[in-house]
Amino acid sequence: MNSILQLISLALLSATLVACSSVKAKLTMNSTPPDSEVFARSIGDNEFKRLGLTPYSVNVDELKNILPIDKAPIVIEIRKSGYIPRQTVMMDISNVDTTVSFELQEDTDVKVMDKVNKIAGTLFEAQRLIRAQLYDEALKILTDLEKNFPYTSIVYELKGGLFYMKNDLKRALDAFSNALKYDPKNVVAFKMKAFIEKKLNIARPMSKEAE
Repeated sequence: MNSILQLISLALLSATLVACSSVKAKLTMNSTPPDSEVFARSIGDNEFKRLGLTPYSVNVDELKNILPIDKAPIVIEIRKSGYIPRQTVMMDISNVDTTVSFELQEDTDVKVMDKVNKIAGTLFEAQRLIRAQLYDEALKILTDLEKNFPYTSIVYELKGGLFYMKNDLKRALDAFSNALKYDPKNVVAFKMKAFIEKKLNIARPMSKEAE
């Protein structure tokens, strides 16, 4: 009787081991923010292969068809536009489930360039409208820019030019004054402010040297 029970126990243990060995290990990658691109390459290989988007999960056996993970560690890289890429090295992922989480930091240089590109394109459109004497449309664009980028001298400079062309000298003076406030080296704003003050007979404050 005991021998029969031992045989049954061995059979059950064997079946359990087979079942465990047949379970495929998984590699899972998460990121903040999500929907980041997942790339991987083997150590010694210069070319990354794109795997998908986070949250990303793949059976290790499937990954072996893409990368030689049995022969060398792999480098995982997470990328997303506007964020600094993150990397990690995976040494052995063939036997156990592995989950890796990445927290990406915003790339301030990219944000600055996005801001510059957005301002530049909108300013060109405002200039075009001013030259076409479509002042109301141009003013709407410049007013929106002023709300979104309140410390940008060139926006006030263009508003000053627009008001000057409409012969609204008081508002032109205010705009050029703001342009100088946010960029004291703005030569155009400085000259136009002085010119309008002269036309309006506004006495400029005397310098300390003159006093």
